[in-house]
Amino acid sequence: MNMADGKPKSTTPEQDAELDAAFEKARAAMAQIEDYTQEQLDRLCQAIAWSVANKVTFTRLVKEGIEASGLGDPVSRMGKPGEDDAHRRTARSSSSSAA
Repeated sequence: MNMADGKPKSTTPEQDAELDAAFEKARAAMAQIEDYTQEQLDRLCQAIAWSVANKVTFTRLVKEGIEASGLGDPVSRMGKPGEDDAHRRTARSSSSSAA
C-alpha cells in the first residue's frame, strides 16, 4: 500500500513478470522439499539463517536494499543496534538446539 494515501500501489508489467518468476521458483523449491523430515527442515532453516546472518551477506543485502528502495544509507543501516551480533545469535541458537 502507498503509505501516503492508503491506496494500493500498482505494479508494472515488468514487476508482475518478476513476481511470477519468483513464485514459480518458490513453488519448485517447495516441491523439492515436500518430503523432508522435520530434522531436514530444521537443518535447512539453520543453513538459510546462517547464509543471511553473516557479515558479508548482510553487507551485500544492505547495499542492494538501499539501491532498490532509494532509502537509507549504508553507514546508518549497518550501524543498527544488534545487527553485528546477528550471526552470533543464529550460531548460538543452532548449537543450543542441536545439544
